[in-house]
Parts: sequence; C-alpha cells; structure tokens
Amino acid sequence: MHFFISNRKYLLYLTFLIPLFYFSYINRTIQLDDALIYQRYVYNLFAGYGLTYNVGELFNGLTSSLYTYLTIISSFFIGNIQYASMILATIFMALTLSIFTLSFSKYESLYFVLFGAVFAACFPYFYFTYGMETPLFLFLIGLSLYLFEKEFEKENVFLLGITCALLIMTRSEGFFLILAMAIEHFRQRRAFPKLKYFIIPYLLLISVVLNK
Repeated sequence: MHFFISNRKYLLYLTFLIPLFYFSYINRTIQLDDALIYQRYVYNLFAGYGLTYNVGELFNGLTSSLYTYLTIISSFFIGNIQYASMILATIFMALTLSIFTLSFSKYESLYFVLFGAVFAACFPYFYFTYGMETPLFLFLIGLSLYLFEKEFEKENVFLLGITCALLIMTRSEGFFLILAMAIEHFRQRRAFPKLKYFIIPYLLLISVVLNK
C-alpha cells in the first residue's frame, strides 16, 4: 500500500499512455510518403543494394541520420520494417509525453498537465508523423530542456551534451534550440562546462559526418 501511495503520480501516466497505445495501434498502417521513403531505403539495405532509394543510384534523400540508424537496428531484430518504424514511433511518443509531463508538472497541477498529455495522445496530427523522425525529435527536445533546467548537477551536464548531439543527428534544426539554450546559459551566468563534456558529443557528430 505504501508503494502504491508514494508512487501513485507515476501510475497516473497511464491516463495518456493507454490512449496513445490504442491510437498507435489503430493507425499502424497510416504512413505518409516520407515514412515510406525511409522504409524503402532500409529495405534496399537489407536486400543487399546498400542504403539507397533506387538501386544503383547513390543519392541520400534521408533527413535524419539517427532515426535511420534506429530504424535499421530495430528492423533487424523485429524482422519487419514497417512494424519496427511504428513501434519506434510509439515508444518515442510515449517518452515525449512522459518527459514533458514530468517537466510541466513542476509548474502546474499534475492533473492539468495530464489533461494536456491526454489531449496530445488523442490528437490525430502526431499519428501522421509515425514512420518519420518527428516523435524522436520531439522527445530529444523535451529531454534537452529537462536536462538544461537541471544542468547544475554534473551528470546532467554530461547527459545534456550527448542529448544535444543526438538532437542534431536527428534533425539539423536542433541547432537552434542548442543556440537558444547557450544564450540562456550565459544570460544566467552559469559556469562554462568543462571541455571533457564535449568529447562524446563531438565524436558522435564526427561519426555522422564521416559516414555521409
């Protein structure tokens, strides 16, 4: 009983996870052109033609390096590219709603924030982004903001650097959020992070550049 009472706020997350999983399931076959483009690239890779859209034509039409890697890995283990992409989308949407609920509940009533999360879980737009990098991008935005707010803890500085690198690996537009956080960082006169915290983010970004 004590465990239930002390952790009941976490059980409330089921209020948006249940509709999220339900709508993810009934929309599992609805995918727009960009999602199908990802799947064709991955299909050709597994067919032995390389990561290409048209066989024999070397052209990179993919917009997200990180999402491509995750799709390849998950498809390898699941055995079905479409199912893998939809499962990835569902997982990252669940993480997105969770991290924003965790962040906003510090400023507003948890029940009010949960209402917003349920509304988002029932909003049709997000399911049209399934199969693309959007749910992953939204999650990394939320995680970056959460870690930035708690940056004073050393482990969060380390994780924030990695998260920012993954954000850019997902979509290059993530740079503008990083720029905004950097401006706010210096506006608040926070200490400049130690150089060692830049090593792993730098290596992650370099790995992407070298694989272009």
